[in-house]
Amino acid sequence: MKYAQLSLILALSFAAFIPSAQADEAKRNSLTLGAMQIPEFEGSKDTETWPLIAGSYHFDERFIALEGTAIRANLVNSENWRAGPVLNYRFGRDKDVKDVAIRALGPVKDAWETGAYAGYVMPVGAGTIGITGEVLTDASDVHKGWTGSASVRYSRAITPAFGLEVVGTASYMDKKYAQTYFGITSSQSAASSLPVYTAKSGAKDVGIDVLGSYKVTENYSVTGFVGYRRLLSEAADSPIVKRGDKDQVTFAIGITRSF
Repeated sequence: MKYAQLSLILALSFAAFIPSAQADEAKRNSLTLGAMQIPEFEGSKDTETWPLIAGSYHFDERFIALEGTAIRANLVNSENWRAGPVLNYRFGRDKDVKDVAIRALGPVKDAWETGAYAGYVMPVGAGTIGITGEVLTDASDVHKGWTGSASVRYSRAITPAFGLEVVGTASYMDKKYAQTYFGITSSQSAASSLPVYTAKSGAKDVGIDVLGSYKVTENYSVTGFVGYRRLLSEAADSPIVKRGDKDQVTFAIGITRSF
């Protein structure tokens, strides 16, 4: 699985993060190309490397953004408030994952999810702080459930060329989502020799992300990202995760063109 949880934080940061000292009102739009190393699926100890594509285009304070596996639109023409719809593509667990026992569980199909997000951004000292919440529901009859997530981010320019952002995150899953990605049925148990596990709703993970952006020229910046997630409760107790790792780390680097 191409770890879709990163879409809210990693790609949103690449698409939307412009430190205050670097911001140019005439160049608020961006396109980022790069690479990212992510867990093979939620709870996996193995990683995969994939291309990174992100970007945003503004209409006054409104914008539309391609953020990894998600497309978000801000429909609010406000300097502080953000709100709008989300369309997300969540990759399933592939049939050729590296772990033989997990492979025997069978694949999980890719899913389309729809939802909405809302947030508030305000200046604090030399930087800005933002709070965002989001809810996604399955629109493709794969996990048939929903997830909710929240983040608090602080960003500021350290120098005229270098900006830094730190984000704290938390997410929740309902029992249908939990069972699809972390549960093991009796038939899956027989095929994989892993114990039957019925996953319930609860906190899914907490994490912290650090993003740095260095302005190389007037139009180009180099951006690096490190993200950490700690799987919790029903997710962490799953035999799937116990074979893997409840500590999930993501790395990414990209070149951003502002225009």
